[in-house]
Amino acid sequence: MGNTFTYFKNESENNLSSFKIPKVPTFEEISSKLSKEGVTKKILEEIFEQCCFMSIDFFFDKYKSGDLLKCLHQNQRVEWMFKCKDCSNEGCGYICCKCFLNGNHIEEGHTFTLYESQLNDYCDCGNEEILKKSGFCSAHAGVNEKSKKEVIDKLPFFIKKDVHIFFRYLFQYLQNITTSILLEKNSSSVEVIIGWLKNICSESSILVHIIAEEFTSRQLEIGEDSKSRFKLNEHKPLPYKNESESIQRLWESHHFLGFIFSKLAILDKFLPLLSLLIDNHSTFKVSVFEEYLKNFITIFTPRDRASSRIMQFLGIVYIENIKISLPFSTGYSRHNLLELILRSHKTIYVPLLLPFYQSSSSKDINKEVMLQTDVPAIPKLLKEPSVLRYFCSQGEKFKLLFEYARELHKFTSLQFVDPSISTTKFLLVQELMLIASVKNIVVTLDGMGDTQFRQEIIDSMAEKLVSNIGEIKKRPVFNRCGFLLPHKDFFQKFTYAEIPVHFPLYRMLSTFLLMTKMDPSLLCTKYGMTEADVIDMVHTIVLFRIFYITYDPAETLENCTDITMTNDLHILQVAICLLGSKKFLYSFFNVVSAIEPTPSAFNEAFSILVSSLQIRATLVPTKQVIEFHLLQGLFSNIFFKTHFRSFDSVLMGINEHDICETYINELAEPTGRALELKDQDNWKYYDPYYPHFSLTYRNAIQAGSKKRFKKYMESKKIPSESNPLPPILQELPSELLGLTKIFNDQTLIEIIFCILVDCLYSTFIGYDNSIELQPILKMIISNPQIILNDFFYLLVLSIKSFKETTLPILTKSEIDEIVKSVIDYFDHEKLIKTQIIINNSIDQNEKEKSLENLENKVNNLENQNDDIKQETTQIEENQKEIVNHGDADSGSNDGIVTIDQNDKAVSEKVLKEIQEIIVEKEKDEKLKEFNFSGKDNVIYNLLRVYNVEVNIGVKERLSVLDLLFKFWDLMTNQTQYLQLRASLLYIFSFLKEFDPIFQKVFDDHKIDLVHDVEHSNQDDLAHKKSMAEKRLKLLEQMKKQQQSFFDDLSDQDEEGEGVDNKENENEKEKENEKEKENEKENDKKEKENDKEEEKEKEKEKELNDKSNIDDGRNETLKTTKAAIIEESEEIEEIIKVGKVKEKEKHKQDDDHHHHQHEEDDDDDHHHQHEDEQSEFEPCVVCKLSEKAGRLFAIAYIDLSSVSHQNTKQSIDEIKMDKLNVGYNENYKKFLDKFYSIIKQPLQTVPTGEKPDSFSIYLFLRSVSTYVTSCGHNIHKKCFDNLIKSQPLDPYLATAFKCPLCNRHSNITIVLGEPDETIQYRSYVEDLFKKMCYYDFVSQMDRNSMYSIDEYLWKFVVQNIETLELKSRKTTLYNDSDEQPAYFLMSEHDFQRELITTARLHRVIVQVDFKQKVPHAELPIRNNGIFFSDTFISTTYSVWLSKFHPSQLFDIILDGLQYYIFKMVIHHCIKNNIMPTTGDENTNQYISNAINLITNEFNRLFYAEKPLLENDKAFRDEFINQLLPFVRKLYLFYIIISRSNPKQPQPPPLTMEKLTDIDYCLSCFNFKGLLNMVRIVCSKENFDTTLNQFLRKDKMTSHLSSYPQVFCSFPPPLKYNSLPKWIDLPTRFVDFMKDNLFNGHCAKCGGLTKLVCLMCGYCSCETSTCRINLFSHKSACCTQYPLAFFHAIDRPFAKSFKLEQGFLKAQTPIFTSVYLDQNGHKVASPVHAKLSNKKLRKLYKCWIDCSNRRKYFIEKK
Repeated sequence: MGNTFTYFKNESENNLSSFKIPKVPTFEEISSKLSKEGVTKKILEEIFEQCCFMSIDFFFDKYKSGDLLKCLHQNQRVEWMFKCKDCSNEGCGYICCKCFLNGNHIEEGHTFTLYESQLNDYCDCGNEEILKKSGFCSAHAGVNEKSKKEVIDKLPFFIKKDVHIFFRYLFQYLQNITTSILLEKNSSSVEVIIGWLKNICSESSILVHIIAEEFTSRQLEIGEDSKSRFKLNEHKPLPYKNESESIQRLWESHHFLGFIFSKLAILDKFLPLLSLLIDNHSTFKVSVFEEYLKNFITIFTPRDRASSRIMQFLGIVYIENIKISLPFSTGYSRHNLLELILRSHKTIYVPLLLPFYQSSSSKDINKEVMLQTDVPAIPKLLKEPSVLRYFCSQGEKFKLLFEYARELHKFTSLQFVDPSISTTKFLLVQELMLIASVKNIVVTLDGMGDTQFRQEIIDSMAEKLVSNIGEIKKRPVFNRCGFLLPHKDFFQKFTYAEIPVHFPLYRMLSTFLLMTKMDPSLLCTKYGMTEADVIDMVHTIVLFRIFYITYDPAETLENCTDITMTNDLHILQVAICLLGSKKFLYSFFNVVSAIEPTPSAFNEAFSILVSSLQIRATLVPTKQVIEFHLLQGLFSNIFFKTHFRSFDSVLMGINEHDICETYINELAEPTGRALELKDQDNWKYYDPYYPHFSLTYRNAIQAGSKKRFKKYMESKKIPSESNPLPPILQELPSELLGLTKIFNDQTLIEIIFCILVDCLYSTFIGYDNSIELQPILKMIISNPQIILNDFFYLLVLSIKSFKETTLPILTKSEIDEIVKSVIDYFDHEKLIKTQIIINNSIDQNEKEKSLENLENKVNNLENQNDDIKQETTQIEENQKEIVNHGDADSGSNDGIVTIDQNDKAVSEKVLKEIQEIIVEKEKDEKLKEFNFSGKDNVIYNLLRVYNVEVNIGVKERLSVLDLLFKFWDLMTNQTQYLQLRASLLYIFSFLKEFDPIFQKVFDDHKIDLVHDVEHSNQDDLAHKKSMAEKRLKLLEQMKKQQQSFFDDLSDQDEEGEGVDNKENENEKEKENEKEKENEKENDKKEKENDKEEEKEKEKEKELNDKSNIDDGRNETLKTTKAAIIEESEEIEEIIKVGKVKEKEKHKQDDDHHHHQHEEDDDDDHHHQHEDEQSEFEPCVVCKLSEKAGRLFAIAYIDLSSVSHQNTKQSIDEIKMDKLNVGYNENYKKFLDKFYSIIKQPLQTVPTGEKPDSFSIYLFLRSVSTYVTSCGHNIHKKCFDNLIKSQPLDPYLATAFKCPLCNRHSNITIVLGEPDETIQYRSYVEDLFKKMCYYDFVSQMDRNSMYSIDEYLWKFVVQNIETLELKSRKTTLYNDSDEQPAYFLMSEHDFQRELITTARLHRVIVQVDFKQKVPHAELPIRNNGIFFSDTFISTTYSVWLSKFHPSQLFDIILDGLQYYIFKMVIHHCIKNNIMPTTGDENTNQYISNAINLITNEFNRLFYAEKPLLENDKAFRDEFINQLLPFVRKLYLFYIIISRSNPKQPQPPPLTMEKLTDIDYCLSCFNFKGLLNMVRIVCSKENFDTTLNQFLRKDKMTSHLSSYPQVFCSFPPPLKYNSLPKWIDLPTRFVDFMKDNLFNGHCAKCGGLTKLVCLMCGYCSCETSTCRINLFSHKSACCTQYPLAFFHAIDRPFAKSFKLEQGFLKAQTPIFTSVYLDQNGHKVASPVHAKLSNKKLRKLYKCWIDCSNRRKYFIEKK
């Protein structure tokens, strides 16, 4: 026992002469044995015993240390794991399910999350570096470093030595067989050794220490202070040597850890073993990390799956544990972690990823690159002062941070890049980490208190940022309009290749400026940033935000976008300060001119401009900033508390818990739906251009906010049409005060002027001395109305900026100068107006005439000069001839000269007069100009006058203020531009407040602000009141019409028969006259109403844009949006139907008036005509009644599993004996067998079956169908046109939507009196085909569908069965016994569905069977009655007999008799009133059974004191079983009666009456229960039926083994027994614990995350497996059309709804049945408790769900 050889080795041979000690085998011997015999667990244990002289099991028993190991659980596939916030040291601790449940997390109310872990994740229970010791489970509570050291120290030295040498030999053998050549050959041997090593390490912390030392070939410290004592560079060799071995020197020079790290293939295999050693040995962890960094580039370079897997594994160990990685980020090792990460990503990752963006074809990409990174470690480490000081002081290392960022600017693409792709997401994470790094550097510097060092690093960062920005490849720029701009001309389109998808340097610069508060001008003056750099920065950001908008993927669940939006908008502010307003605006519009001119693009572009001017960017949010952001979400009224957690991406440094539990509680109060504002005055912070919502949900959130803002305005009696004003914002920081210059600069206001004048003057051409952008704007924006609101907002923002920022810092003299200049301006304007009047006077006309005359003279003179020149030429020629002949005439020459001089004098005089007129005109123009004194400001810009060409040749002097006056006039006098009211009031009010001179100007323009505000309020309130009254009126009309639709029409007619016809006529004439008088007014109101409808539709469309939610947050948005849509639809339907009714009423009244005059002597005929007119609603398309053609009810045939589930659960209750009755085993087996037979799916369409086969098998095989209607009707012709206009549903050929209510529909039910025409028969046959096709869609071809006549009764009988169940009254899921019972459906729905069933029945009774069914073959007369549902057999028999009067009541009584008989049989089986001895199939047994059952029957009903009257328990049970059958019979009777309105009708039926069995029996003329039993089930009838039952033939050979007495199906169904959901525990954590170990999906291998609330089945929720949710147990659990599943990991339930049966599944909707103590939804599982109230609502949703209407769970 023990290693005796080692102990006695040094003893003298004399003392040990009688001993012969075996020697330790050499390495060669061990290697030879392993090579020859193979590597197995057994061989390894034998060698261990040979080397250590003890077996491995003996070692474990003798030196126990397994309890000192942390949890070694490792996922072999995806599993559930926990994270506990309260117990985690680093926020990264993972706890397996077993350890978590054995801990104290739940009991102590810790905050934890359950998540789906990936392969090879490890449990950290027992690891003090990651988890607090208080969070350890009971099995690992004793794990500590001190105990480990004590155990190892107690181990004898000679034992240590032998064990060390054994593992040294083993590792050397591994090294020998894992060379590059031998690795593949010996792979299985290596895996066996690694597996064995892992197993023994999991049993002993001693072996962990020994193996760790042999891995590193050095001594490793152990104990509480082991890390401080361990010196990485002080290598202490192991003292356990075997000098005789030749491998000793080799082993000392080269350790095994370095060997495996040099070969990735081997390292990958050793990861599980390394993980175990690292987790349980702290100093070994340090050694491994050193080796990892030494080989970092080698491991990183391949970027394949193995490379990523290794780095991910080691990253989890080190990167998330700062304590380990901290020293390796300083000078502790010569391998610096930060440098390695940055260098590898810059030089390796970027070149590998660029082809994924820049390749034009996927063929160019020939390498798979795994996306794994350690960059998130950088910002974490830079929080540490020691790391920061070392890293930032190392210039070569520090610059890598910025160079890597510069490399990311290379990522451009030839085409649009989807933000959802993995590469874009990955690179965005890189950007965010680089941004966070810059922030953390500044924060850490500020906390260090070293001013000099801080300034050095700040300068270094600025220089590196600017220099790297300068090295970015930029777009070529051209000198245009005096500026450097990309492209040679406006309107040249940008290509995607010019738009970087990532530009971290700009965002890092923004972060740097925000954190340091540096003056941006220093970037240019001190650090050398150029204007070209700034312009390129502006173009990059604006282009990206217009073309890509955000990085948000389409499937995001977050309500807010990432922090880059803040950085980008802030950089635009910086650019304004650096470039000046004019250069910035020209750069901005240079981009706008290059985009497609669509409204959405313009709105996006100008939203960016607005946001860049008013954002108050910060990365260190104060409470005021936090509240401002949270208020933007609150304004929408669609956020629950958990949805605010998304704001942590905008509010850097603020965690989800603080947002949801601290800040939001101060601003909001919970309501029934979403959080509501506590203080309505907070609307002053409403920002309509809030840029931080994610693209997916932005439209829905903004629409909700706008709607709520209007309600707020109404509550303050402010016109609700007005656009919101800019919010109250924090003051601009001093370094960004240059931003205010853009508001005072003329350029922005002049751009606004161009837009406003273009809106007012459609023929606007331009204006004198306009900015270069004016024609560009005219060409860019063809319809300025779409952006008018944006630019008005900018104008108000300019005024607000001047008022709040500029004005307070002006001196009194500067303000006086502005006031004086304004006064001078208005005086000047008076002079101008006077001059204009003078210029337009008669003198001006005369001047113009003189000018015209002078111009004519000039023209005449020029003509005369031409003539004189011609004459002169002719004379000169003549003179030459005269000279030649000696006969010259000098007088003629003198005359010519004189004429030329006179004309020249006249010409000069005219020109002089023209010049004088021109000079005078120039003086007039100069007189019109006015030069403001002092600096430009927004007031000057409002007043500055432009000479505008409003039409060709027509000019008008206009200023921005003049345009505002025109907008005011249009608003007040023509009700145009009502949305600008608040903006105009704000501007005018400020001007009035600034100086009284403006009040006089307003008076001159007849603007009374006080009067107009009050007047507008009154107009708005009157308009709203009118619309509300009209809607209320229409609503009341709709209610009355719906009520009349359900009331019995003949009863209404009878009530009106006693009324004098003449009085009626007079009253109706008066009403008609009033209606005619108001007809014009009604038409006007209808037009106004139509406008409101259009607004509602626009809202709905806006809500539907980008709105889709797949998790707990997604729940609120969907339900709220659905509620808004439904409300809009309801109003729309009320209005439309109201119009139809009103028109139809007018028409009927006109017809009535006409008939009264023409047929006074025929009142009866008139009343009959009214009856026919009022039986059905008019057509929803043409609005005409049945007179225009036969009407059809728009209906929907759907699936409903309610009846199926009720039967199934009732049978299960007996099979499983849930009530502990003690049912006979034969009876339970029979029910199980027979139910499985009838539930076998059909393989073919049934044809030629006998009637009893239909009633027994076919009507029960599948889930029930259910036919419902929305209550709207349509003509055949209108329907045909509708089908042509609607796209065909690819899943179901008959699908369409109701044109009025937009409900899903797929059939139409013919209405009216049946007839024998071919047309009517074709209508009926078409309905039959569609219903059969729907039920047999998998077996029937849609192009050749046909009707199965004998099968059609199924649709009626299943409608009745389902309606009976849905209309029950129950206490299920009540909070207490005292809570009253409730109905599962509304009375309104009950009446509507009863009418629909009656209409369906009226059509189906028209079936003409090819072969008549003999009376004796009816299902009620066949032995199959004992194997079939009695109600089905009874009503089917009635239908087959064509409702023959002589048979109808007899069949109903027979059905009641058979049902009571089955009740008695079930009673006897339940109470074991059966023979106890004898063969169950013999005549003797049957005779005994007859006697026992007959005696019991008599005791129940015919004894002197029958139990029915004297035993309350039995009576209650009897009623409970009988009531469902009687209810169905009475519903059947009502439906038969309503199918023939001409016959006497039973009294109106309500759900309350239907619950009273005495009332139902009295309608069949029975006088109580006992009277009914004795009438329908006499002793003789019972005896006959009993003999028939016990001597019947078995339906199938499968039942031959079951005794006759138990072969009765189905068992009686009880009224108080409804299909129930599984029992849910009160606490959600208990539900979670019960379902943690439900396993994996057999199809996809994923975790089963959902639990079926109907049967408890667990399912995964992937899209590929989702269809199985509805039929995961087709024979026993189906949920149509609504299925509920509860998540295991969060307190949320998911509802999956089917459209068109099982063919098209909808996106799931989230809801909650587990709430917090205040009854609100909660994301954390800790405090969630079951709410019976919410559960009851969900249950009602399921049992009464139908696709025929828009159905939203939250509203039920």
